Amino acid sequence: MTKLSEALKRGGDILSEAERESLLEGQIESDLPLPVSPAPVSDAGISIPAPTPPAPTPNYFQGAVSSARTVSLEVSPAAPILPFDGTHWGAGEQYRLLRTKIRQHPKSPQILVVTSAGPSDGKSVTAINLAGALALKGESRVLLIDADFRRPTICTQLGVSPAPGVAEVLTGNCALHEALIQAEQIHNFYVLPSGKAAINPAELLDSSLWHELIQFSRAEFEYIVIDCPPLGGLADYDLIQAVCDATILVVRPDHTDRKLCFHALSSIPKEKLIGVVINCVEEWFLESGPKYTGYYGYYDRAPAQPKAATCRK
Repeated sequence: MTKLSEALKRGGDILSEAERESLLEGQIESDLPLPVSPAPVSDAGISIPAPTPPAPTPNYFQGAVSSARTVSLEVSPAAPILPFDGTHWGAGEQYRLLRTKIRQHPKSPQILVVTSAGPSDGKSVTAINLAGALALKGESRVLLIDADFRRPTICTQLGVSPAPGVAEVLTGNCALHEALIQAEQIHNFYVLPSGKAAINPAELLDSSLWHELIQFSRAEFEYIVIDCPPLGGLADYDLIQAVCDATILVVRPDHTDRKLCFHALSSIPKEKLIGVVINCVEEWFLESGPKYTGYYGYYDRAPAQPKAATCRK
């Protein structure tokens, strides 16, 4: 006979037959307090408190786009940056052509990484101008991320503060809205600076917060353009391209090392390489019309005006 049955037998004059059956079947809760399990004890006889559940991770991305700072970009008129005001007509048209090819690409890439075979090939300029061209199209919100933590140049060229940026967001030192910048000149153009990395950049790019940032960006922006270090020698590029949809390689005639260029072309997965941008192209001697030097162009004369049509009697 169980202890519960014995208790019911002793209190039979108080409880009815139906109440006793309910207790035996577990249908009526006992008013007695539940037994408390003793705290675990170590070999030394010291009580070990129960582990405290971890605190929830703060949401660094909540409301970031609507709370982004609006900053006026300080770009030198002589710099080949955002050439869309008519001053650098040739350069502007080339980047619009690049935008069209991306928008009409059969794979419809959303996250684009811009890289090069070596330094000073013009990848950062290409990333800025490509993002600017995409932001000019309709209501497309475009995010430019400077993920070149080792030699960041985007903020210098745009005239904005390099910190806080991606590094501070990924280390949890600031929320995303504190680092995100909205350009005053182009309403749909957003910039996320590199910040100042206190640890190895590869550790930042291999973190869960980096993947969460990319997923958040996919949901909030139509296009994301990432400027990253050149290929080879660093793990940064491989970690960045792993989360991207497409890669654009920038080369520069009479500057890019030929061996590095072919190595870069063979290193990029074929399914992700969507094109090569040739930077600083010299003017072809048979070319006519407005003169410009590749993507760093300028008008040396006003464009010819169309003549009025005439009718013969």
